[in-house]
Amino acid sequence: MTPRFLLAVLFAMVGMGIAPVAADLPKPLHPTFPILDAKGEPVSRGGQALSTARTCGACHDTEYIASHCYHADVGAGQPVRTGQAASGREWDIGPGLFGRWDSLNYGPHGPDLDVKQWIAWSAGRHVGGGPARSVGVELNCFVCHLSEPDRSAWKRELREGHYKWAATATLVSTGIIKKTSAGWQWDAKAFDDKGAFLDDALRPRVSSVANCAACHGLAHTSEKPLVFPQGLWDLGLQTKGQIFSAQRLKDSGLNLKGKETLSRSFDTHAERLLQCSNCHNTVNNPTFFSGVARDKPRHLTFEPRRLSPGE
Repeated sequence: MTPRFLLAVLFAMVGMGIAPVAADLPKPLHPTFPILDAKGEPVSRGGQALSTARTCGACHDTEYIASHCYHADVGAGQPVRTGQAASGREWDIGPGLFGRWDSLNYGPHGPDLDVKQWIAWSAGRHVGGGPARSVGVELNCFVCHLSEPDRSAWKRELREGHYKWAATATLVSTGIIKKTSAGWQWDAKAFDDKGAFLDDALRPRVSSVANCAACHGLAHTSEKPLVFPQGLWDLGLQTKGQIFSAQRLKDSGLNLKGKETLSRSFDTHAERLLQCSNCHNTVNNPTFFSGVARDKPRHLTFEPRRLSPGE
């Protein structure tokens, strides 16, 4: 089968409302690695809470990433004086999630904002780090780069003030850790003799649509009619109607005006089999590298050259 034929088949599937499932993404190439605690010791030996700064920091510059990540900072690094916010509201002290009044959730805000209270309120929409670092909550890489992070456990630990174990709780869904009456316990059989995990489910990968939709809207990849899950509350969905789905509006389970005439899809990007990361990529991703302006030929509107693995 030629690539053109395969592409035609994929578009035909989308036309019939059959969307590609996130689980069908290529297997991640990320190697296994020891999961380390705050002292840099394997958690399989000491039984302590993991530290994303030490675990991921063995290869990545986690300090730089945490201090340059807006998902972590959420406006805390851009404070404004009372009455000078762009919103015009004198009680807003920042442009982002931290310190800005939310008319839908009525969350904590204002000059006397309590960080712990803010963490409990925003646990479902924050990835750690940023303002949460002041109470020991590190940037949680697993929330975005694990295929199935346990966000419920992550939120529960944050809301209960168990900051030390919050990132560890994100791995509950993998079976590598569980909470007992005696506290958190790692499964020793899930690690090799160097403290590295054995299950592929723990391999980090590029953030999927499902990872992004956990905070930014609703991702629907099923062939079943799209409906809003019971109790769903998502700011992106409630205020902007952000739905990432290749399904046609008329095939959904939503009560839409003139539904029988709505033959377009919910999202044209999903219809064309794109992922969020195709456009919202990291600046050091070699697949999307575009260099700097001084290196680009002036006659090109698109830079086709890419970095090699060695570069």
